[in-house]
Amino acid sequence: MHRLTFVLVLAPAALLSCREQRLLPYSGFLDARRSAVAATVSGQVQSIPVREGDRVQKDQLLARLDSRERQAAVALAEANLERDRQALGDAEASLGAPLPTVSFAGTDTAPMPARTHFGQTASNARAALRVGEAALELARTQLAQAEIHAPFEGRVVDRDLGEGEWVSPGTAVVTVEDVKSLSVRLDLDEAQLADLRTGDPTSIRVLAVPGRTFRGHVVEVGPVRAGAAGRDGKRGRPVTGAFRVRVGVDERDEALRPGMTAEVDFDAAFDPETPDPLGSH
Repeated sequence: MHRLTFVLVLAPAALLSCREQRLLPYSGFLDARRSAVAATVSGQVQSIPVREGDRVQKDQLLARLDSRERQAAVALAEANLERDRQALGDAEASLGAPLPTVSFAGTDTAPMPARTHFGQTASNARAALRVGEAALELARTQLAQAEIHAPFEGRVVDRDLGEGEWVSPGTAVVTVEDVKSLSVRLDLDEAQLADLRTGDPTSIRVLAVPGRTFRGHVVEVGPVRAGAAGRDGKRGRPVTGAFRVRVGVDERDEALRPGMTAEVDFDAAFDPETPDPLGSH
């Protein structure tokens, strides 16, 4: 009787655990927060002193609208306020001045209607002064809104309008990219998310910067990407999609730009001397 012996040979890939399979790097692209800086008032674009690609500082002027009417409104409000101050000064001077007296029952007294009149005049002048101060503050605010400033330090990526064009409140004029918020966007399926946690260290390589490795960390493991999840209409079962993962780039480098292809290794310890597979092709 012959005994048959079967030897099961497993392919190396089958021996890898789920965690070990995650050692493979994943590709994505560099991304950064963008802000389409919009006008808050209507007007004609007078000037845009920045160009696409320019670095800008926080609060730097990006665009200016025609402000001649607003400047005139400020001048008018200042003149009205000066008039109101003068009127209040005159009213208080009249209120404090000695009034002519009349004799009544052997006593000299100032006529009550006169005192009441001057007191009411001074009260009205104080109210008019407060209204004038508010009008001037409003005019100055509207004048300041004719200038559009950068909300943060960054780079101009688009001039959405040109000089001479008309804008309404909410119309984007210049788009600015936050150069300090670089991250890598990845789309991973659920099998690749095992043991992945926010804060996990990563190493990042960028195709356009061969020979360099950058430190990073997981900053977000998002929900299923919009449009990727749903239900199979025929079978009624859920359809899974890709999960959005964002990895922050911890190092700053002028060579890194949003849109560049990047490769993220979630498990390898950071080692600047590690060979760069992106640069080896």
